[in-house]
Amino acid sequence: MATRLGSFALAFVIAGCSDPLSSADPVIQSGYAALDGAYATDVKPSDAKFTQCQYALVGARHIARCGISFGGPNLAQLGYWEIERRGDGFTLYAMNGKALAALDKIARPGSTSNTAHPGAFVSGQGRVPLDVSKAAAAFK
Repeated sequence: MATRLGSFALAFVIAGCSDPLSSADPVIQSGYAALDGAYATDVKPSDAKFTQCQYALVGARHIARCGISFGGPNLAQLGYWEIERRGDGFTLYAMNGKALAALDKIARPGSTSNTAHPGAFVSGQGRVPLDVSKAAAAFK
C-alpha cells in the first residue's frame, strides 16, 4: 500500500512538472505547432541558426513567445503571440511589434504557413493588450 501511494505521489510530482502545453486543449496545441513551424519556415532568415517557440498560460490566455537565434542560447526578435480557439480551429494573434514583423513574413501570399493555415495568423490590434513584461516573466 505504501509503495502504491509513493508511486502515485511520484507520478503526481512528475506530472506537475511536465510541459504546460501537454495539458492544453489539442486545438491550442495545433495552433502552437503551426506557429512554431511558421517561424522555422517563413520567419527564420538564412543567416540564423534556429528558431524557438515556448508556450505559457498567462492568466487565461494561451501565449507563445517565439524568437530567432543567430548563435548561442539567446533569442533575438522575441515575438509574443496569443493562441485562441475558434470552433474546431485556431487563430494566432501577433501581440507585439516583433510578432507583427514576423506576421508580415508569415501572412504573405504564397508563404508555407499562409498556404497551410489561411487566415489563422492575424494582427492582435484591437484585442485586450498583452502585458508583455508579465508574459515575459511567465517564461523565466
